[in-house]
Amino acid sequence: MSNKKLIINISVDWEGESLSNLGYFRQWRRKYFPDIPINHFICPSYFLRTIDKQKFNGIILPIDEIGIDLHPRKELVKYFNIPFRISNNYYRVLPQYYPQWLKTVLTSGRGVPLTVYNSIELKTIIAGAKQITENYFNCNIQGFRAGGWLINETVYKILEQEGFKYDSSAVPPQVFSFGYNEVDNGNYKDNFGDKNGVFTRQVIDTWGNKTINTGYLANGYMKQFYTGAINIFTQPYKIGIILEIPNNGAMSDFATFELTHNKQLEYFKNQNTDFVLSVGCHMEGPNIYKEYLADTIQKIKQSGVNYEFRLMKYLI
Repeated sequence: MSNKKLIINISVDWEGESLSNLGYFRQWRRKYFPDIPINHFICPSYFLRTIDKQKFNGIILPIDEIGIDLHPRKELVKYFNIPFRISNNYYRVLPQYYPQWLKTVLTSGRGVPLTVYNSIELKTIIAGAKQITENYFNCNIQGFRAGGWLINETVYKILEQEGFKYDSSAVPPQVFSFGYNEVDNGNYKDNFGDKNGVFTRQVIDTWGNKTINTGYLANGYMKQFYTGAINIFTQPYKIGIILEIPNNGAMSDFATFELTHNKQLEYFKNQNTDFVLSVGCHMEGPNIYKEYLADTIQKIKQSGVNYEFRLMKYLI
């Protein structure tokens, strides 16, 4: 009898925008995941202001792991005395045509790829973000995820220099664009049928089949270690000395059990080895997607497979 396991990693992205959702999030954690470890990828812009650590009680637990989810938000970039940029924001291109709330997102830096900043700027931002977060939580950070999953060679090299052990920025384009394959980019709609604008196109450029050697979406370095497109079955692999742990189940805002996780479950049943499944949600995202994530985990538990919840640091 096979001892293979479905190794489930649950991650939560904290995008550095607002902590107003902590009440619901605490209840959600207590209800569904009171004793299951979670990887929290946190953008440290929260900690540029005074925040009582008790706010995180019942949310970030001793069994959890903290990493960096780095969005070059305006307040964070300016904190390091770096000129702030809004170029190539993956939410939209022309904020004047959209409602005020979207204008705020567009001008905050939340949707700006890290890769529009140069190597010197990136080293300052990444090293500083790590230090701020480690100081706040009194922890040792090993993991990283780029905002919007958009990363390049420069970022990987800096992660190596700054002592990171793993990254979780690789994500499968097929989740974000139904029908995506080696010859067709698909319809640019995710599992929910939603279009995500230039966001999806940038994900496809970074993690798809095509090799891009110039510009802020250059992925030639990553292609040296993994050819073809990242897909929902891709397992952890090395990019240089950094272990890439793909977010192969994406986040619950984009991926459903029926169209993504069920396929991964069936794939695992036909394998003879362990399979790492990385799923997650956003702390600041709509709460319905947190419920979807909990429902996905429940369905996996009920499937009868041999599973284990594991933090990313234990995959190194």
